[in-house]
Amino acid sequence: MRPPGPPWGRRPRQRPPWWPESEPWPPQGPPSWVRGRLRGRRFLLAVALFAAVLTLLVATGAALAYLLIRAVPGS
Repeated sequence: MRPPGPPWGRRPRQRPPWWPESEPWPPQGPPSWVRGRLRGRRFLLAVALFAAVLTLLVATGAALAYLLIRAVPGS
């Protein structure tokens, strides 16, 4: 008789038929959703850094353009 509860809460005792022969069973290390989350954090950090550098470059360019336009005589 099977224990009560959802099937995704239990690990099978034997390697599933679809599991690759070259991979150990049960899987070693953290679950894939944890590894993916760590990888996602690095990606978000890279995107945030890119956005910050882009904002800084645009602001510097706008300030430089403003100063150059003001420096033109007769404007």
